[in-house]
Amino acid sequence: MPNNFYFFIGKKYNESEIENLLISVDKKITNIVESFIKGRIVKESNSLIRLQFSKVLHNVFKGRVPKLSRNISSTKDCVKCGLCLRNCPQGNITFENGHAVFHSKCILCLRCIHICPINVIRYKGKKIDQTQKNIIQVLDLNK
Repeated sequence: MPNNFYFFIGKKYNESEIENLLISVDKKITNIVESFIKGRIVKESNSLIRLQFSKVLHNVFKGRVPKLSRNISSTKDCVKCGLCLRNCPQGNITFENGHAVFHSKCILCLRCIHICPINVIRYKGKKIDQTQKNIIQVLDLNK
């Protein structure tokens, strides 16, 4: 899937790269579903090194998420449309003093950044390009 954290770590994908990733994922999902319907087992293999690295990375990242989420804020230009509040999977956003406030239950899914119609949600005060705005639009959102 496209990198959600390009502004923090990793690569920022362009539109054609995101489209190619989504096409690839769609094909992969179709194959898995077809195999499941036919009763075939689909199991991907990972190297032991990659698996161990993932576990270590998960433990490190899990402890840092609350600290990282403190860096999310909205500007005074917030129009209080409520899309971020209604669509946060953790119920982590409230409106206070005229703008969205982000609390410590954040899981850094960044849906709020990509769903904001006027892109006023910031990370460390920086404006983030809404690279997944088109992907977010196909979700069943609470409007």
